[in-house]
Amino acid sequence: MTLNDAQGSTYTCNKAYLIDDTAMDLLCDAQILTTHLTLTGQDVGYLCSLSISGGRNVALKQRAVQSSDYNNIYIADKAVDGNRNTDIGQNSCTRTNDPDAQPNWNVKFSNIKLVNRYVLFN
Repeated sequence: MTLNDAQGSTYTCNKAYLIDDTAMDLLCDAQILTTHLTLTGQDVGYLCSLSISGGRNVALKQRAVQSSDYNNIYIADKAVDGNRNTDIGQNSCTRTNDPDAQPNWNVKFSNIKLVNRYVLFN
């Protein structure tokens, strides 16, 4: 997984810890001050929830977009709505088109945030 900040710098977050069969905790070596971030990688094509910076989820209810939408139900905002249900049939997840050669997902923060950790729920 890679993370891009508002200045265009790219960071690789390769400390991945599988929490269970639906959740992955990723830690970045750098602490990044940014107003938005973009996640890129195959795991981004399907997200149910995303928590950024561990403790308090700074992504909650922020504006989100993704590289493509599978349909008008699986939109990017589903990853930051606070619903961690991983059952796609409950309309609680995002999904990009299939195929999407380079799926990515982006969140825009209301102000500058310090980011060094994110947790994906798939």
